[in-house]
Order: sequence, then C-alpha cells, then structure tokens
Amino acid sequence: MGVVSIVKCSTYNSEVVREALKKSLEPLGGIKKFVKLGSKVLLKPNMLSAKSPEDAITTHPVIVEEVIRLVQSAGAKAFIGDSPAMDSQQKGYQKTGFEKVAQDTKSELVFFKGKNTAVPNAILCKSFYLYEDLPKYDLIINLPKIKTHMLTDYTGAVKNLFGLVVGKNKGGFHLRYSDKKAFTQMLLDLYYHVMPGLTIMDGVVGMEGEGPFAGEPRKIGLLLASNNALSLDLAVTKIINMENTPLNQIVKERKLVDSVDIVGEDLNKLVISDFARPKGYMKESSGIISSLFNRFFLIYPFVDKDKCTGCRMCFNICPSKPKTISMIRGGRKFIPSFDYKNCIRCYCCHEVCPEKCIVLKRKLL
Repeated sequence: MGVVSIVKCSTYNSEVVREALKKSLEPLGGIKKFVKLGSKVLLKPNMLSAKSPEDAITTHPVIVEEVIRLVQSAGAKAFIGDSPAMDSQQKGYQKTGFEKVAQDTKSELVFFKGKNTAVPNAILCKSFYLYEDLPKYDLIINLPKIKTHMLTDYTGAVKNLFGLVVGKNKGGFHLRYSDKKAFTQMLLDLYYHVMPGLTIMDGVVGMEGEGPFAGEPRKIGLLLASNNALSLDLAVTKIINMENTPLNQIVKERKLVDSVDIVGEDLNKLVISDFARPKGYMKESSGIISSLFNRFFLIYPFVDKDKCTGCRMCFNICPSKPKTISMIRGGRKFIPSFDYKNCIRCYCCHEVCPEKCIVLKRKLL
C-alpha cells in the first residue's frame, strides 16, 4: 500500500521548504529510511526545457537543493539528472537553476548517454532507450511537478520518469503509442521497470490549462511525498479534480492500487474545483457519446503565423515529420504547415513551441 504524505508549503523560501520536506518525510520514516550511508542517489527533477523556475514548467531548484541537502545529511552522494526532449542538457541545467544548485551543494550533474534496455515483464513496451548508468544508483528520488498535459491530461510522478529516455528518442514513442491510453500504458511499463524508491512532488506552484509547457502557473501550496509514485498521482489527480485521466482509468481497470493511505492534510479539503483542464479532457466518460465526440471533434495543432518566428522546433520534434509538418515560406520566414491526415495528435509541437504560437483547436472531421 502506498503512503502519501501531504503538507502545506506556500512559498519557495529555503527554510520553509526545508521544514515542509522534513515534515512530509516523517510519516514515511524520514530520509534515512530511504537513503543509506555511502549510497549513490539520483535525483530526477522535471526539466522539460531550458526555462526559468518562474515559468512553472520545471521542478523548482529550491526543492532540488533542499532534497540534496537531506540526502547528504544521511551520508550519501547526490546526482542530478534529466534529459529534455528539446534543448541540450547543459542549457537546461543552466536555465532551470539546477547547475547553480549542483555548485552550491557540491553535488554532480550527470549527462545522459543511452542504450537499449530490455523490459521483459512489460505489458506493452518491451524496451526503452534509457540512461545507461541507471543501474549504478542505489536509489532514485523522483522530483516531479504538478502539471496538466495535452496528451495524457495530467503529468506527475509516473510521467516524470519518461525523462530517463534519452533526448529526442522520446519522439518515437509518441509515434508508436499515439493513443492516450497506449501511451500511458507505455509510461507504466517504464515506471515498473525503474521503480523510484521515493517521490517528492513540487506542488507549491503547478501548471493548469494547456500544460506541460504552454499552460498557466497555478499556486497550489503543497508538498507531497510518497514511497509509491502511482499512489501519489492518484492523490494529486483528486486534488486537481481530474480523476478521469488515462492513468486513473488504467489503474482502475487493472486494479493496480488496492488503497492509498493519506497522511497529513485532509485530501478532501484540498480539492481545487476550478483547476483548468487541458483541451480534450472529459471529466465523465460517457461511452458512445464520448467516443463519437472525440472521433468527430478531434483536437489538432494550428499555427499563429503572426507570432511564429520560424525557429523550426516544432518541425524538429515532430515524430512523423516530414509527413505531418513541413516548413513553407511565409513572407520573410518559413512557418510550419500541417497535413492533418498524418497528424497523430501527440501535441509535441505544441509542447516545445517557445513562442506559444502552436495552438490547439477542435477540428470537425
């Protein structure tokens, strides 16, 4: 049974975060329950792209720093690692503040090299191109951020582990598993292979609406910790009033979680009824009606030509290029053009657009 500890944390002030972390870990046995003397610990934050902490796209560096200091206080060595689908790791570490955290704490940034890794017990995806040194760590601490997601509806603890797939190799998974539930099952296969020992979620400021990149910051004021990332996600989706995500559906269908033990704050009193959902999210599954609605009113990417700078990031990230996205001349610049017959609706283009000029709209087929 997963234990989910929830404490209030209203700010990224270091002292406030430090106390909230300690308080959240107490019901789980404290940091020494997970971190052993002389061990090597990999911290896996959310580093979607090279963005500053104020954008609420990545795990806040103060969370990362205070977790590192706890790890070090237990006599272990801390490493920070993630592999964004866009931008380089170096640029990501610099912009997110993780590089400074590593310098201040004398911890180590790791740069991913990948290798094909077999996952024989997987339900759907039997291999991943993962960070090759993953088995060398004694513990993985998962540090996700609460955000909505245009493809999977919600991205949290389980989805955060997708960052262990090296760089642009992530695009191929979108192509192979273009259906929401299939993509989520792939994420679960990865989760059960990696199985982080501890998950601590940044819920001080999350993201709502068109996440995980183009949404709006939303103050939530929470810090959550659990020995079970899946249980943590179930608790968070209740808090943000999104209990019908593909992840929740699969968990229910496969009976993956018997029960979740919530300690700390009262979960029912934390529900945010007006948390903005991503386009395409349907709170209630209505069988044939839902199926017909999604079939004939599908959500597709459109480009705002006036805002587009022609940076080509959407083209570079698209797993089905050049069939879906091509760059055509539009005045003095090249702008993306979409062939919707080939679009798999992974929304990677929307996710990476630095100008937020890729917008998602329903398109009547």
